[in-house]
Amino acid sequence: MSKTQDWRSLFIHENLWGYMSQIVTLVAGFAITLIFPKILGPHDFGLFAMAFAAASFCLYFADFGITFAVSRFAAAHRLDAGAYFFAYLPHKIGLAFLVSGILFALAPSIATHIFNSPATADGIRASSLFIFGYTLFFYADFFISSIFKNKYSFFANLIYNLLRVALPIFLFFFVYRSYSSILLGISLAMIIAAAAAAYGIYRLRIKNTGTVNGAAFNYFLKFSAIMAFGAMLICWIDSLVLSVFIKPEELGFYRLAASWVAAIVMLIPFSSRVLTTSFAESHARGDIEQSARLFFSAIKYTTAFVFLFILGILLLADKFVVFIYGNAFSGTADFFRIFSFLLLETGLNTIALTYILARGSARFHAYMLLILGLMQFLVSLGFSLLHIGPIWVAVAITGIRVIASLFIIKLVARKLGVSGLGVFLRAPAVALALYFAFSFLISPLVSSKIHAFAYAVLITIAYFALIFATGALEWRSFVSIVRKTMRIGGA
Repeated sequence: MSKTQDWRSLFIHENLWGYMSQIVTLVAGFAITLIFPKILGPHDFGLFAMAFAAASFCLYFADFGITFAVSRFAAAHRLDAGAYFFAYLPHKIGLAFLVSGILFALAPSIATHIFNSPATADGIRASSLFIFGYTLFFYADFFISSIFKNKYSFFANLIYNLLRVALPIFLFFFVYRSYSSILLGISLAMIIAAAAAAYGIYRLRIKNTGTVNGAAFNYFLKFSAIMAFGAMLICWIDSLVLSVFIKPEELGFYRLAASWVAAIVMLIPFSSRVLTTSFAESHARGDIEQSARLFFSAIKYTTAFVFLFILGILLLADKFVVFIYGNAFSGTADFFRIFSFLLLETGLNTIALTYILARGSARFHAYMLLILGLMQFLVSLGFSLLHIGPIWVAVAITGIRVIASLFIIKLVARKLGVSGLGVFLRAPAVALALYFAFSFLISPLVSSKIHAFAYAVLITIAYFALIFATGALEWRSFVSIVRKTMRIGGA
């Protein structure tokens, strides 16, 4: 077997484990997004969102980009991977203790003086434990993926995702009926998962051998820290700002829609962890053609799946929200429609920015994320100060991020010499045509959950029929990939 064939087999095998992790995360994400809002209600779910936003903002200060930098150098320098991991492990442990401890101590002040909601203090305290667990889990899990050992990553993720559903429900119903019990359960699940990831490192017999290129690492870390800060802003700064200005119920609607989109992202075929290590591997071997083929295929399948999800959300958001949560959460539907377009942004950025990162070109990635994060902060703050509703915050943020992702994907395509991107317009064209065709049928046909399910199946069948008919995806290539994945997965 040739080296190219070995590499392709490794990629498919690792992508299979990575995708299994995505499926587990997806199922757990769906479960908690379905269950937690229903048992908490709009007001308490808003308090849940406030407390978790505060903790998620602080996660950056427990990492400073170290995780991204270590995973990047471990992927590019496989023989020295253990040296990089152990060199920065003490930093991660120290930061985890420090940041989680500070947030725990300041919880009452943050709740009272920033959120103007003393009821969030207990939730912030519970979330501070999440910082400790997540910081260590994130570090170990990304390292495991960077050295192409996604099997161990899968089992750690499986433990976390099972427990982040089971533990919060147990604590809520059998210990204390409060949103803070939900947060405590998630935090405990994260700490246990960190221990599982550490056990994976032990089983892999990772040794502290090799050489750390301190100068190169520190140079990359500078941009990795900016990158992590920008990513944190993009994910959480809008929720954090809005929590100061709007009612908890409104924030609950906003975050529920964002949570559904985050869960659906897990259905996108190519995961960032696998793409990062795969692009790094091909770049280290100087195989630009392989990177170009992977880039083209990833965009093709990502756009095809993303626009199916967008189409379904646009058509069924109202019915879906009311069927699942009742009229109390009806304010979520409009946010859900708007945020659905972030599936495109996330999918394209997963491909383009991970390629840039894998090549070691951290400067562009870092400043792009920082600019987008700061723009998101300014939009959220400016609109809130002007008393422009959160719905327009969602519109502005989504528009900015989608436009930026299209610009980045075009830039990377030019660097790789990839042409013919016009073929990717076929998927949105199919989605647009079906939207107009099916929107006239939705009101008379969808009157129950069974009707909605049948309608969703019909949309899916029609969409994929047109996707293959228009050549947006090739049927033979699709079947070949499925067969190879199943064959390698069963090996």
